[in-house]
Amino acid sequence: MDEVKMKKFFKKLKYKWKLITGVVTTVLMVGGASAYWVAEVKGFEVNITKFDSPLGRSIFIGDTGEVSEERDNLIQNIKQSGKPENIFILGDLGYPSGVRNQKEFDKWLKHYLSLAQSVHCILGNHDSYSKNKEERAWLALNADKNGCIFKNYYRGLVYQDWCLGIIDSAIYDTLKDHDMQERQEAFVKKFFASEYCQNKKTALLNHHTVYTYGSHMRDGNQDHNNFVKSLNVDYVISGHDHLLAFTRVGKTAYIVSGSGAKLDECKKREGENCWEKNGYFDYENGVFKRVELSE
Repeated sequence: MDEVKMKKFFKKLKYKWKLITGVVTTVLMVGGASAYWVAEVKGFEVNITKFDSPLGRSIFIGDTGEVSEERDNLIQNIKQSGKPENIFILGDLGYPSGVRNQKEFDKWLKHYLSLAQSVHCILGNHDSYSKNKEERAWLALNADKNGCIFKNYYRGLVYQDWCLGIIDSAIYDTLKDHDMQERQEAFVKKFFASEYCQNKKTALLNHHTVYTYGSHMRDGNQDHNNFVKSLNVDYVISGHDHLLAFTRVGKTAYIVSGSGAKLDECKKREGENCWEKNGYFDYENGVFKRVELSE
């Protein structure tokens, strides 16, 4: 074998070895998790989506569960209110048992896809199924499979008037040993400090609450809570607690919109800032409006 052929042979061998080790590393990293795991997209610019328009009317709904009368009423209410530009699903379409496979998730998700021009998915702690509780939120979604936009575990949306930073708080802690916290935090901090967000309203969207008043008020990850509180943003919008809540701390307003189906009790109220009502928050023309479903 001459020198040129030998170089080509070892180059091919090296390439195949990289592919093999890459697959093995990925499997080990996620602990043999579901095939629906989506590979993390690393980088700053690649995780930013820019729009040549204002945010427009947007609905934020969370914790709609699997099948219930409350969920169906919520869907019907949104249909009757007119088609918004965006729906942001704040996680937990599949409690209490979680999603077992992509087909099942698609079945639950399809009801929302026709309600808005764009539907964005933010995963919750019940949006996958695993015997290991720490892997419950490892079902990530490919937008080309089911129509719900989920491009990465951290990402930024830039509109003419808004900057929306999104993190997957469900794996913020479960992948702590793989530096997921650090990567989510680094991206979001850089994003909100970037020129993209200058002179615009800012909001962080995720599943887990920070300031809330239901049964989840003490179950948050402390690292996550401290990080969210450290951000100099105008809004933090979450689900997780099955109620509607609004809290202002300094500059930041904290919205909880997690009453798509099953309701929780307001364990604490500071003034009138917690409501035990099925519903969601609706944004339009610079204003967030609480929408409660009639009983």
